[in-house]
Amino acid sequence: MAPLNEHTVVQMVVPPDPMDVSLLYWSINVLIGATMLACLLLWLRPHWRDLERLKSAAERFGKGHLSERTQIAASSNIGSLANVFDTMAGDIENLLNQQRDLLNAVSHELRTPLTRLDFGLALALSDDLPVTSRERLQGLVDHIRELDELVLELLSYSRLQNPARVPEQVEVALDEFIDSILGSVDDEQSPDIVIDVLLHGQLERFTLDPRLTARALQNLLRNAMRYCEKRIQIGVQVCPKGCEIWVDDDGIGIPDDERERIFEPFYRLDRSRDRATGGFGLGLAISRRALEAQGGTLTVQASPLGGARFRLWLPTP
Repeated sequence: MAPLNEHTVVQMVVPPDPMDVSLLYWSINVLIGATMLACLLLWLRPHWRDLERLKSAAERFGKGHLSERTQIAASSNIGSLANVFDTMAGDIENLLNQQRDLLNAVSHELRTPLTRLDFGLALALSDDLPVTSRERLQGLVDHIRELDELVLELLSYSRLQNPARVPEQVEVALDEFIDSILGSVDDEQSPDIVIDVLLHGQLERFTLDPRLTARALQNLLRNAMRYCEKRIQIGVQVCPKGCEIWVDDDGIGIPDDERERIFEPFYRLDRSRDRATGGFGLGLAISRRALEAQGGTLTVQASPLGGARFRLWLPTP
């Protein structure tokens, strides 16, 4: 701006640099976008957190933690959905608890009459009876004892389903523990079957529930004895994260599509098998429950011996 004379002034306007204007507009747009994004994230954060809680609760419930709930407030935008999930979870838990209690009660009630029948038939088996009568009575005794064994298996399975059950924590020497299990099934071993034990590395003492773990291993050994050709192998390995025990056999193995179903109660691969060869179909289900009660796992895969390998995993407490 420059004066021409005392009464006239000339003002010159210099237009802004287009680059500066563009940069200003860009900066303003970025600032507005960042502000909107921050507001959106602040608004989405509680929704995302609640969705993660719902997802975590669903995963834990699916893994058997039936008391799991979402713990999401009713004021949340997904509060109604969380409430429906919690209601459903509670109903399922109640139904399963009722089923377990009924199974437990019926099993207990059956034991008394079965014991009386067994005792009465045993008294009736005198030497004065004809051979045919004795054979028939002995057959009845055998059937009653099978029923009693089934009831005991049902009771064991029912107890393992109780989520309130806390497993024992006992430190054991693994080599001695395996020897004691082999000794407990020694009278059931055929003379033609060879059992090898592989102890990998320096075995340390390990903390576990001895009763539950022994029950699982005994069931697996009996299963291997039933279906192997002539060889069984037991392996033990301890690492910082836990203990791995596996039972191999040289039998016919288990098809891939059946490797999860065999752990279902009363499921048998060969439906034509009778009680003498197929058992009740509860042994593997009980074994898996015994491991899961300790935070462990039981899986099956192909064995290097040609049959099945059952792998037990127990985490370090």
